Amino acid sequence: ALNFNNLYIVNFFKLNTRKAPRTNTFNFPSYKVWIFHITPSNDNPIFSFYWCERGAAEPQLNGELLQQLSFLQPFMNPQSAGEIGWTHTSQNFPHHHHREPQ
Repeated sequence: ALNFNNLYIVNFFKLNTRKAPRTNTFNFPSYKVWIFHITPSNDNPIFSFYWCERGAAEPQLNGELLQQLSFLQPFMNPQSAGEIGWTHTSQNFPHHHHREPQ
């Protein structure tokens, strides 16, 4: 664990793939993932994140599925909607009709 100026305690560890002893399995991909747990000293909740140092290519979003789910856009914050290609206009998704209240 690392202590940063008595403000945070950071615990981290590495996960990677390897062959188990005495197994005849295929070659494992060379993945390396770091897991971090950060504990603030002010009794705020612990938060965690991961960092993939080495792994498979980043998965691509399925455009057709995103289009089908675009009806959820009004329930998202604008930044998150923008990150997956949704905007707050219905012109990007012709099947999505938004009516203004009368």
